[in-house]
Amino acid sequence: MAKAHWLIKQLENGSLFATKASHRGKLFHCTPVEELDTPDNLSGRVDMALESDKTIVLVDDFALTKGNILDLQIHKKIDQLALFGVGERIITAHRFLGKQRHLQRLSVIATPEELTVAGMQKIIAGKKRKLRSCVATVAAIAALLQKIGSESFIVLCINEDRAFTAGVQNGAVLFLQSVPLEAPAFVESGVAAHAIGFARQSMARDFEFDNCRLVCLGTGRDNFDFASLNEDDWIPDWSHCLKADSNDIMLYPELFGLLFITPDCYSFLPPAYRVASYLQNTASLLAMGAAAGSLILGGLAYFQYQENQPLLLQLAKERSELSRAAGDIRRLIPDQETFRKIETFNNIRGKADSEPSAAILLAEIARVLPANVHIVELGIIRDTARGAEESGDMDMMGHGMDMGGHHAVSGQGEQEQHPGEQLLNRQLVVNLMCTSQGEFSDVRARFNRTVAGLSSVFLLEDVDWKYDEITETGYFSGKLSKPERQ
Repeated sequence: MAKAHWLIKQLENGSLFATKASHRGKLFHCTPVEELDTPDNLSGRVDMALESDKTIVLVDDFALTKGNILDLQIHKKIDQLALFGVGERIITAHRFLGKQRHLQRLSVIATPEELTVAGMQKIIAGKKRKLRSCVATVAAIAALLQKIGSESFIVLCINEDRAFTAGVQNGAVLFLQSVPLEAPAFVESGVAAHAIGFARQSMARDFEFDNCRLVCLGTGRDNFDFASLNEDDWIPDWSHCLKADSNDIMLYPELFGLLFITPDCYSFLPPAYRVASYLQNTASLLAMGAAAGSLILGGLAYFQYQENQPLLLQLAKERSELSRAAGDIRRLIPDQETFRKIETFNNIRGKADSEPSAAILLAEIARVLPANVHIVELGIIRDTARGAEESGDMDMMGHGMDMGGHHAVSGQGEQEQHPGEQLLNRQLVVNLMCTSQGEFSDVRARFNRTVAGLSSVFLLEDVDWKYDEITETGYFSGKLSKPERQ
């Protein structure tokens, strides 16, 4: 009897969706997709797709190396491009695209390590299941579309709390960009048009794929307005390889794409997992040996106790001497005030180390700005209003405004903190002004792309833009801040 084969998708909030697959002849037969409370009832083989809005895709050339050396090169490149926050631990996976001379071109997918490790541990913890693969959802979607053919695709995937565009070709992910949601599982048609257009431009400019076919997937695809964008509502035919509810495939494509992922492609599974899996299979034999050994050791311990009485007396004497020495040491320990100062210093240093630097903020802004949109003013300040709200220091008489446009605050909460802590409790805010020259329609389109790009990285506030018809110049302004990590 064949073992069960489960396909699982885990969201960033921990929610699980699953289907059970079996191979009959040339087709995979899959049960209807269901949401799981826990993975406790899963058994057999499991393939997992992890969804995160912090996932990035990087296509670049690397030296012809493998293993740990290649991993170090990939992490160094990601650090140089400031694609993640300072000190943020990530995990990467890649797919080989080709080589030229002494270089190899890779498609790299990176995502926060915390989410990935937690997802894998959920499955590995099961005694009767084995994790075959663990990949990002976009990699699983690319594997599914590869079953249609080797043509290139633009994927617009819309889910409850995340939307993105991706460029894929022959199972490889070449482009990934987040798309802002207007409401849960809903993308406004204008934003979608710009996102799709930008994806097409990127695929044409960077990879010379000019005729990418659009496919809309995800739980929010039924809310997508194809008519307003003059796009075909194309539904691929997977009947040659899948026997499953066609609506399930369109709503949860990453689940079914897991069937076609090879274990060494875009895999987040560490090589050491094979060793862990082997140890898990032999755990029952080891447990039986340990039980027999404990009976033997118990008998030996009784006879050893009779012979060790002199050693026990010596141990009691040395314990008394150590107790007196411990009293002398305690008198040398600094007082509570000194400990408090050290703790304050460590708190300040930890907050400073975890905060994104100005260079990283500038790099992230420059990376998402469209062509012909130029920065003319940029300032980085501390948001006094947010820092005060976190400390509970709102003015009891009302929310007054200071000269900088922030809420004025009063109270004694900040006086209890060190000035350095007070400063670092206030979030960094970037005041940005950009210009773009050209006809009104072109400038408006660029600024819409600017909003879409910035929204994928920052929280936006006080966004505004205007157009000077005489000089044919548009002016865009807004405040940018990094979302707080949960």
